[in-house]
Amino acid sequence: MFGKQTIDLVFNALILHLVGLDLIGIGNVRLVLIYRLIVFLPRDFLRFQIRNIRQIHSVYHFINLIWLILSFGWILISLLFVFLSVCRFDQSHASILFYNSASFLYFLSSFIELLSEPLYLLSIFTKNESVHEFIQIFASIIGFGLRTYLISQNPDKCLIYFGFGYLIYSSIMTISYFGYFFLQTQSKRREIFLISSLFDLVFKPVFPFLNHKYLSSEIKEFLSEKLFKESHFYLFIMFSLVSDGQQGIFYFISIFSSLLYPTIEQISLNYFQKTFSLIKTTQITSKDERTMILNSLTLLNNFQDLFVKLFGLIIIFAFSFHYQILNLYLIAVLCHGINLLNESYMSENVDQRFQYLGNLPLSNVPIFKIIFFSTIFHLIFFEILPMKIQPLIKSYIISTFHAIISVLSVTLYFLKYEINFQQINRLVGGGVFGTGDEFMVYNICYSTGYLLYDLILMIFYKSVRSASAIIHHVLIITSFLIGLFSQVCHPCHFYFLAEELSTIPLNLKTIYRNRDRFHSIFSVLFVICFFLSRLIFGSIISFYGFRAAPQFFQLAWVNDDKSSFLIGFIQAFLCILTRALNFYWAYLIYRKIFPSKSKVD
Repeated sequence: MFGKQTIDLVFNALILHLVGLDLIGIGNVRLVLIYRLIVFLPRDFLRFQIRNIRQIHSVYHFINLIWLILSFGWILISLLFVFLSVCRFDQSHASILFYNSASFLYFLSSFIELLSEPLYLLSIFTKNESVHEFIQIFASIIGFGLRTYLISQNPDKCLIYFGFGYLIYSSIMTISYFGYFFLQTQSKRREIFLISSLFDLVFKPVFPFLNHKYLSSEIKEFLSEKLFKESHFYLFIMFSLVSDGQQGIFYFISIFSSLLYPTIEQISLNYFQKTFSLIKTTQITSKDERTMILNSLTLLNNFQDLFVKLFGLIIIFAFSFHYQILNLYLIAVLCHGINLLNESYMSENVDQRFQYLGNLPLSNVPIFKIIFFSTIFHLIFFEILPMKIQPLIKSYIISTFHAIISVLSVTLYFLKYEINFQQINRLVGGGVFGTGDEFMVYNICYSTGYLLYDLILMIFYKSVRSASAIIHHVLIITSFLIGLFSQVCHPCHFYFLAEELSTIPLNLKTIYRNRDRFHSIFSVLFVICFFLSRLIFGSIISFYGFRAAPQFFQLAWVNDDKSSFLIGFIQAFLCILTRALNFYWAYLIYRKIFPSKSKVD
């Protein structure tokens, strides 16, 4: 994939000098999504499953499974393509020269490439990835190179040549796989592909037809890894959030980050592995050990500084052109890169830290993708509400929706999983995998995205803005993000989401302020829910958290984990501030229910 992306980036940089940025955006984002949508369900699901298969007892069962899923994907996407064509879903771009023809070529390319998927999967299982890398680079050079040459000769037919380039690329991929298969001896074929002839690739009438052991139940992991990876592009296109030219900028940013991050992550991971393995296997003094760890942290900080400087320049450039959505995406890319470096460091220094930090959130959770997706979702939710509704009421409707999701999530967690407030790493740490704690991260990320949306709303609408709400949001966002990336107090933050119970009647009493009966009912419910959720439940969670804090600080100090030690104090301080804010709100509620005699007079 690295070779293909590099080649594609180079050729697109050449094409940029020949055609406008709008056509780059259409050809590399909008039309490519047709290609990716087709291969998402059949191909990506199979490639995800192959990682979990340790042994193939019957190659015929496995091949039957491959063709069954591919056939299902072909039928489903064909029906979807026909439906979109009949409904003219993308009518706004149909008038662009050769757009419909290019769409069909991308659609055809995906089908052709899927024909070679069985050989690819079998070679991956036998650990012969180099075959695929060589074929992909060869196909990319010819397909994308021919595309660039044709566009240089006739820029007016740019889009159809984009589609033609992908058609050549996919055709060469498929032909190369089968050609490579034929050139091998039978023994070599069995070694690389587990089969000796193409006849072995067809459906076999074996019983049972499939072996369900080849299907992993980790569908949630597949969706979190794949769905969030490109969901923002579909949102941009479906809701026209950015122009075609801005999509072209998105393409260059995303492909640049996908090329840069794995390289730097691998460099840092290799360095940290060598450093910490040397500490564990060599008799060295504590002073030398501290020096080596300090060097590791210095390298980590230098890489982070590199990311900040590189993308800081791009962000400044983007702000000068007022691309709001683009700014959010750039910030997400920057934070994702820093997160990868932190994961490289943390993954090699995790043994002694499990006792008080746990092992969550998992490194494969796309934290910033979920936050970004949540922010965009709520912004779209706000925009699609009827224009006749005031912005303040719109914000209350969406706030109620978020509060219901938060309260239900915590309630279901309490009902389904075992709660243990005595275990340090499951309360003031990050949580322990296999206990249900691994699902907390999704709710925290979703709520962080909502809070970011609400802050954006306060910037643009004065009626929504209030000093206490801004302070509350900034404190909670800061606390959530620190917890997500430091593993400190992450479960506590999830439990605190139950405090949103009081938000539901608070919003409803404002929405129904002109209907006295409903307003009175929701006012009483608000006082009750505020007392139960924010004063009672929130104080209980805080009590257990502060009770576990001394032991947490002791273990962090013993393991020379000064960062967790410091972050623990920061989280405790933020918790005290949020508790104080809740009691301040409780005081305001009390004063409103029981006003002073002077006000009554």
